[in-house]
Amino acid sequence: MLPNLRVGIPGRRRGSRQSHRRRLLFLVALWGLLVSVPAQASPLTLVLGLQREGQSSSRARSVVVQHLLRMGEPVLSPSLSSVELLCTERACLQRLGKAYSAHRLLGGEIFPNDRSFLVRLWLYDLANEQPLLVEERCTECTEELLLESVSRAAGRLVDAVAASAPPSAPAATPTIAPDPVATTGPAKVTAPPPPAPAASLDLEPEGRPRCVPRQYSFKRGLFAGALSAIGLVGLASAIALSAKDGDVYLPADGDAYPTDLLNDFGRTARSLYGVSALGILGGAAAFAPWERWTQRGLPACPDRPQGRWTFHRGLAVGAFGSLTVAGLIVSSTMAGLDGKTWGFNQIGTPVPYQLQTATQAGFGATVGMGVGLALSLLIP
Repeated sequence: MLPNLRVGIPGRRRGSRQSHRRRLLFLVALWGLLVSVPAQASPLTLVLGLQREGQSSSRARSVVVQHLLRMGEPVLSPSLSSVELLCTERACLQRLGKAYSAHRLLGGEIFPNDRSFLVRLWLYDLANEQPLLVEERCTECTEELLLESVSRAAGRLVDAVAASAPPSAPAATPTIAPDPVATTGPAKVTAPPPPAPAASLDLEPEGRPRCVPRQYSFKRGLFAGALSAIGLVGLASAIALSAKDGDVYLPADGDAYPTDLLNDFGRTARSLYGVSALGILGGAAAFAPWERWTQRGLPACPDRPQGRWTFHRGLAVGAFGSLTVAGLIVSSTMAGLDGKTWGFNQIGTPVPYQLQTATQAGFGATVGMGVGLALSLLIP
């Protein structure tokens, strides 16, 4: 029996080893199958700029990107132009999303108020075309605390997106409302009413403005500069004519001019006073911040980049342009009147206009205004 016993034990060991190998191979194959099945990735998010006093903050954008990467979110932050970084228009957002194959776009604004800040981030989903908003307040804030608030707001925004309903149920899409009690803290998630068909993110989903847009554009500068310049120059001219009214135009000269011929500028001065009043009032209306007065309680929206055509350039172009046109009209009129009959003396001899010196001065001033206009248009 001993030989049979010795033969049986090694055979059992070989079978055990083969069974162990089969189990090991099965586990390796199963692990490889699980690894080969890709996990469902989150939609790609394109991070735009965070506006701060009209400029895109590169540090705030970097903080948002780093925080989202730590959360495992696929993000993209390519080099964009200043206009693209501050993009909030629906058409612009859709164009950028298609250009970078992104499903979502993230941007935001930082509103300073002395040493306190309001951080507002938004996430625009190209699928349902509806922004998701979150706010974070930082009181008595340093730069480091401000960046922490930006990072915290980005995390809450992504958490709100993850907790939201699918796009097929737009009525359950959440919006983020700030906590009115805490100065810094988590935002409340509430269901919004149906969104208004707004073309820009300057509106809340329910259509109410969330900040006061600043309307000091190049076009507004044109009107302000042109009206103010016409009003001020008209006022100066009216005062000068009033001072010269009644002065001697030609002194008495025997039989030719028995009495002095006097200037009569009363009616012209009154007309210029009316024109100057209209110009000054129009310029003041163009300068006045009507939007801030009519929408109290809302923070001012950061200025969108305008390139070269800013409000101040509009002021210069409007002022120099209006003065150039006015100078050309007045100088040409004086040139046409020079030598024409001004009136008649006692014996019926015509008295001519003597405007050669004034005409030369007028054309000289017009040339100077034209040079100013060219410089205001051409200087970068």
